[in-house]
Formats: sequence, structure tokens, C-alpha cells
Amino acid sequence: AVLARMRRRYNPRQFLETVRTVRDRIPGCALSTDVIVGFPGETEDDFAATRRVMREAAFMKTHVFPFSRQSPGKSFNHRGFSDSRIADQNGVIGLSLQ
Repeated sequence: AVLARMRRRYNPRQFLETVRTVRDRIPGCALSTDVIVGFPGETEDDFAATRRVMREAAFMKTHVFPFSRQSPGKSFNHRGFSDSRIADQNGVIGLSLQ
């Protein structure tokens, strides 16, 4: 749901399939990713789903950023901005300590 609101053209299943495809084609590769937390409307269930995807993907490194209204892009004026303190706490503690 969050990826759709972010106007991403993939869902978690497709994302993980891409990760598996890369690993199948390039054994031993090291993958990293960027994650935005606290996107407008993100719920605790959404965040838990993100954590599940991140654990399954098993990235070597994850860069976690809180959503910012100053972020350029299509969601700049998106309503329902999550509390940045919660986003920071969720992102740093929840994802970077996998």
C-alpha cells in the first residue's frame, strides 16, 4: 500500500523477486538499498511489512531515511505526514538493527 502511494511501479513481491533474480545471476553479490520511513499514511502494520521484506531480502547495507516534506518529488504535498520522531525511531531502530 505504501509503495503504491509513493507511486512506485512495483510491489513487495516483485521487489523480492528482483533481488532473487540478481542473486541467482550474480552469486555472492552484495546488495544495498534505501528505505524511506514515516511516509504519509504509513501504519505500524505497513512498517512491520517493510521489516519483513528487509529481513527476507537480507541486504548487506540499508540506508534509512525519514520522509521529509522538503523531499523533491511527486509526494511533496502529500497529506498525512507521519510524526518525524516516530519515523526516525522506527527507521533507525527497526531497520538498521536487522
